[in-house]
Amino acid sequence: NILTLEYLDGARFRDVVNAQSLPCDRTALARSLAECLLYQFFAPGLFHPDPHPGNLLVEATGRVIYLDFGAAGQLEPAARRAVLKLLRSILHGDPDLAADAVLDIGGTDRSSVDIQELRVETDRIIQLYRRRGGARWTDAIIQTARRHELQLPRSIILYARATILNESLVTELDPMFEVLPIVRRMMRPIIEKEMTELAARVK
Repeated sequence: NILTLEYLDGARFRDVVNAQSLPCDRTALARSLAECLLYQFFAPGLFHPDPHPGNLLVEATGRVIYLDFGAAGQLEPAARRAVLKLLRSILHGDPDLAADAVLDIGGTDRSSVDIQELRVETDRIIQLYRRRGGARWTDAIIQTARRHELQLPRSIILYARATILNESLVTELDPMFEVLPIVRRMMRPIIEKEMTELAARVK
């Protein structure tokens, strides 16, 4: 067996945040953190499940470095599709689609769930997301799933944990930071691809 190590030059995230002068402004660092986590979901589907401050370095350029890949999370295709549907429902303000996405994520028998109550809760989450620009909404999704006794796959729980950690750091850096524009930008090519595939099937 061969163990390889790589030297990475950067300051610890907590030291950077507490410093009087940052390598970049706080909003830029918050944006970098948000983009890093979203990229892991939208592109490879592999993600770092534990992005706490001790696992993060910041280069002099402001680029974020992830440490300790002793564990890595991966979303199954069905779970990833369900989360994409949830994000699409938030972008379009569609509580019915959001409720459907939460049920997909839980993989639960729909006859055992009060759909109307779930719809009311997902509508509340959409408004929360839009009002706070995307900050701290993940925990609301998890709590809603638990109230309706939905069984969440382990990959979703891990991704939710990573997202909650990320949201906390982003909010600490910039309480007014809005994730929604980044989600919309990253979702656009995915939606366009889906529309192209749908048009091809219709033909």
